[in-house]
Amino acid sequence: MDAWLAKLLSQLHASQPARPKADTQDITETWQWVERLVGDALTMVEAEMQLDGCIGHHTACNIQRALIAALVTGTFCPPPRIHVLLSMMHPKFTGKVPCSDVDCLNGPGCLGNHLQLLQTAPLPAATGTDAVGCWEHFKYSTSNIRVVIVHHKNDR
Repeated sequence: MDAWLAKLLSQLHASQPARPKADTQDITETWQWVERLVGDALTMVEAEMQLDGCIGHHTACNIQRALIAALVTGTFCPPPRIHVLLSMMHPKFTGKVPCSDVDCLNGPGCLGNHLQLLQTAPLPAATGTDAVGCWEHFKYSTSNIRVVIVHHKNDR
């Protein structure tokens, strides 16, 4: 174990640049941009749900852009590898479409990298100006998402 950790440490040091590039943008500016992108997408959802009871194509595309930006930049959670995002299976297709990993050794029953929707107990009613607990669209307060990563850099 010590030999492996020493090798890992040396690889980490070898892969890190000595100093950041001078023209590199501060990551907090990127995170602020992503937070605005996400906020705008959620505002669009709220407006369309109140007007029409569903969201349109343009709003769905903006939600997808915001979600990808949030995942890639690590704004709200640590960013996964791009391969994980590219191979992620939507819950609607999990188990209906075969695993997309060409090197999969898990057999035909493998679900691959996928998302699971989990039902949870309803959140208590929001108090004051806290909008997170009262956003009622798409079972927001009673659903969680689990990311299941079967195939990744070290899956063997």
